[in-house]
Amino acid sequence: NAISDVTLNLTGDRTDRIAMTSDGLYSFAVVPGSDLTLAPAKESETPANQGVTTLDIALIRRHVLGLAALDSPFRVLAADVNNSRSVTTLDVILIRRVVLGLTNAFPAPQWKFVRSDFTFPDPSMPWVFDGKRSYTEFANDAANQDFIGIKLGDANGSWTAPAAAQLSRESASTDANPTPAIPAQ
Repeated sequence: NAISDVTLNLTGDRTDRIAMTSDGLYSFAVVPGSDLTLAPAKESETPANQGVTTLDIALIRRHVLGLAALDSPFRVLAADVNNSRSVTTLDVILIRRVVLGLTNAFPAPQWKFVRSDFTFPDPSMPWVFDGKRSYTEFANDAANQDFIGIKLGDANGSWTAPAAAQLSRESASTDANPTPAIPAQ
């Protein structure tokens, strides 16, 4: 699903912040031969518990207890809401506080982004990952420069865009194929 309200921070020979379109696309013009780095960011989610449920708490508790490991590096990253590079009971407590509405944020930013073509060396220990795209002497158009967005706390991957954004995207879309979290143009 496309993720709304994502900005792309462009640094290097050119510095800029680019807002993605509601369908998750982005584009920017650069001088040929530029050295650039592109990093997505999403500051907040309203409501904060969008996609974060008691099912996520149950899955993470089973992971912490060693009963059933989270089965993808993206789920493990989503479960680590305090950015401690481990999934612990403290993460469960922090997620419970968000689900119950006692707080509206985690200690870490609510979203993480991973390059769509990144391969985790050890999927069970996904703490070091590439969340940026760097270009040296950028000269040509580049398509499919996608990122995968990870909503913290959403260990089962149930997050969907809020209703208004979802309706506008559905009316504009004629493609029935699944798309990456942040398609690039």
